[in-house]
Amino acid sequence: MESLPCPVWLLDYLRCPISQTALVIPSPGWFTKLAEFHTQTPLSTRLGRSISEPPMQGLLSVDRQWLYPAENQIPTLIPDEAISVPEAMRNENL
Repeated sequence: MESLPCPVWLLDYLRCPISQTALVIPSPGWFTKLAEFHTQTPLSTRLGRSISEPPMQGLLSVDRQWLYPAENQIPTLIPDEAISVPEAMRNENL
């Protein structure tokens, strides 16, 4: 699995549409842990829609509350599509 190709300087300008905090690119290991967590407790979007497959790329708000999945290496910064990061995953190393 490849990390999201996003220039570091671009992250200085992007913000979480919900919390207005900065965004970071989690490590592939973080996404692996999220996928493992998903097998126990399914993930859901901000609107409560269940996620069938956990994302393996995306941008995470620095407050670690919202994950914006990437499709074809393009992050979806739509608030209603944001995945609510479970409390248990908020302290995982990025």
